[in-house]
Amino acid sequence: MSKYDVLMAPLEFLILGGIRKKLMPKAYGNVLEIGFATGVNMKYYDMNKIQSFHALDTNEDMKYFDNVRYHTLSAEALPFEDKSFDTIVLTLALCSIEAPEKALKEIGRVLKDDGQYLFIEHQRPKTQFLYHVFKKINPTWKKYAGGCQIILETDSLIKSQGFILDKKNINVFHYGIAHKI
Repeated sequence: MSKYDVLMAPLEFLILGGIRKKLMPKAYGNVLEIGFATGVNMKYYDMNKIQSFHALDTNEDMKYFDNVRYHTLSAEALPFEDKSFDTIVLTLALCSIEAPEKALKEIGRVLKDDGQYLFIEHQRPKTQFLYHVFKKINPTWKKYAGGCQIILETDSLIKSQGFILDKKNINVFHYGIAHKI
């Protein structure tokens, strides 16, 4: 188990596992998961609905599963044809991508027009008090959580890159399906 998995275990148990259980079975067709890492989403997919599965991460220490094509590279320059995926999955990784705007543009490029982008992200806290607390712990969190920035305004960022969101919120997490405008 990675340091990140240990750090996230309480949140996985209390919140994130339930979200993954609802969201990941919606993946279908040709699927690309960005920020694959240890493959935490794998147990939640309905593999009967998936034709091909590509896993992408910058870390070479990805956990390996059968019938998955692995790519060790960043999301800012995807080596795939335009409109080649029915589903793109990005969970709790947008915050640790160096240029998230570029990654979202690439997602839009390789996602089919009628495709779906499944996401789980955290959102900058709305209250000033929590925002200041998160801002204070952000440097330490970033160091131990794979570069994650907990004060990123992910909602606005996704929308600004040409997506509409069908989402729900639980505390600082938001999740759902994004479609290209």
